[in-house]
Amino acid sequence: MIILKILTNDIFNFIFFRIIILFLFLVLLFSLKRQLSSYVLILIIYLLYFLLSFDFIPLLLFDTNRFIVLFVYISFIFLFFIAVKFLKKYENLFFNYNKYKNNRELLFLKSVIFFIILFIFITILRIAWFGDDAYIAFRVVDNFVNGYGLRWNVEERVQTYTSPLWLFLNSFIYFFYRDIYVVALVNSFIFSFLSIWIVYKLSKSYNTAIVVLLILLFSKPFIEYCTSGLENPLLYFLFSIFLFFYFKNDFSQKNLIILTLISSLIIITRQDNILLIIPPIFYFVYKTGIKKSIFPIFIGSIPFIAWELFSLIYYGFPFPNTYYAKVFHKVPQIKILEKGVNYYFDIMIRSPETFLIIIICIIITILEYTKNKKNIFITAGIILYFIYILKIGGDFMTGRFFSTVLLISACIVSQYELEKNKIQWLVLMIFILCIGIFGKNFSPLYTTEDFFYLINENEKGIADERGYYYPVTSLVCKLKDKRKIKLYDADFWIADGIENREKSKNGRLVVKSGPMGLYGFYSGPKVYIIDDFALTDPFLSRLPSHPASRIGHFARELPEGYFESVKQNKNLLKDKNLAEFYDKILLITRGPIFSKERFKTIIKMNLGLYDYLLPKKF
Repeated sequence: MIILKILTNDIFNFIFFRIIILFLFLVLLFSLKRQLSSYVLILIIYLLYFLLSFDFIPLLLFDTNRFIVLFVYISFIFLFFIAVKFLKKYENLFFNYNKYKNNRELLFLKSVIFFIILFIFITILRIAWFGDDAYIAFRVVDNFVNGYGLRWNVEERVQTYTSPLWLFLNSFIYFFYRDIYVVALVNSFIFSFLSIWIVYKLSKSYNTAIVVLLILLFSKPFIEYCTSGLENPLLYFLFSIFLFFYFKNDFSQKNLIILTLISSLIIITRQDNILLIIPPIFYFVYKTGIKKSIFPIFIGSIPFIAWELFSLIYYGFPFPNTYYAKVFHKVPQIKILEKGVNYYFDIMIRSPETFLIIIICIIITILEYTKNKKNIFITAGIILYFIYILKIGGDFMTGRFFSTVLLISACIVSQYELEKNKIQWLVLMIFILCIGIFGKNFSPLYTTEDFFYLINENEKGIADERGYYYPVTSLVCKLKDKRKIKLYDADFWIADGIENREKSKNGRLVVKSGPMGLYGFYSGPKVYIIDDFALTDPFLSRLPSHPASRIGHFARELPEGYFESVKQNKNLLKDKNLAEFYDKILLITRGPIFSKERFKTIIKMNLGLYDYLLPKKF
């Protein structure tokens, strides 16, 4: 506890920043020739750092319109490629092309890599936190381990979690150790560091490894979602393993089975990530031979096929209920696209280094298509995923959907042996230095024990989740009895949940609420919660939402008689069409699993044959 308190002290923050900057300068200086031109370049970079550091660029972007934001980014990308082209003319002034002249140089590079990995470890430890949404799945874990089944409200079969594999991993350990916070945190640490280690091992040289690790260290989304309680650490691990086999192995049936198997696990972890792996799998199939690929694809897809069959039989639907809650909202697509655009501008402002690195990787991969064809198919997956983010309107959690893409981009950088093109390495280092530490409030390197991000939620409804929940759910605050800042919402959700648990000892309790995570977890299994945002409600998730809803929180209005129907376990809906539709939902989610009538209803429901019963507008 004392160590964690020291790590989040303001003085430590100051020293931590300066040590990392010093390491960057040492690495740059070590790689350049010891002559006047090298020292001049270092001086220029040092001045650039103090010119651009702290809150200068974020405040500039917050105070201007979108055109200025785009202009700043286009300028940075333009300057990057201009600098690469210009400095190539003078590279002999700076670089010595002997790869590693002696063991001392090799030891220096290895030491730098060790300390950067140590910095990453310290940073993840300092900012470790959990978001409210993680506790939606944790309630299912608790019910599952305690014998209530894979259910959120124990009376009905509804898949309220988006990541089955992450849920099962946490459930297995939770069975032996009943502290979900510790279980999920340890799992997050393990998978995050395994991912970082694999990315390091993927790197083709030590200089490349340094750049790649710094990209990860300075990325706000990547570092913050190494914890959070969500499935991101598991996705980091699976994608790093996938790319390791993709880059290292030849085209063969055996390797295709391995890649498809990993792909299945990725999809079971989060289904929309299939877009990131379709192009590389397609390329592997093409190079292996279509006829030869049929059997390996089938074998590798068995885990995914098995899960989908289970999901259809047990839950009655192939996708999580969160999918239906975010698809049946009936909000015009143009408004959703606008929210997607807002999500892109949000990441540009809150984590400029993350977005710039991804865009630069995409451009370099396209320009150097002939040199490494495998990279272009990874990039194609990223572009598909970017289109998907735009189409669904992004997310309400800043940077969450970009965290895995940043890891993939780092893996792409790892495939370039930067000693062969030291100019690119030099300019990337300068960019990381000048952009990666733009502002302390925007950097994952900065946190204190009472960290509370003041610019928490912008007017577009996109929140800094870590900044919001840190005072309640961070590892530092969890180990303390008192907190300097009270986060009233989360504190009340926990307190209200505990109160519900006490009330439910006298019998079944039905309540209505918006927040589902902490409130639902602490309420316990005997409390039936009606979800305003329909993430956990199979009936409300099919109804149109309020058109002004925040992304990810599509508010539904309870139909007349619905609360009474739930409370009395009887269909009391006033609207005849909705009453008929509700009967179908009840049969699927509460009826006998293997009844013939239920299976017929499942087929018709998934084919949309009952959609005519639903209202078209809010």
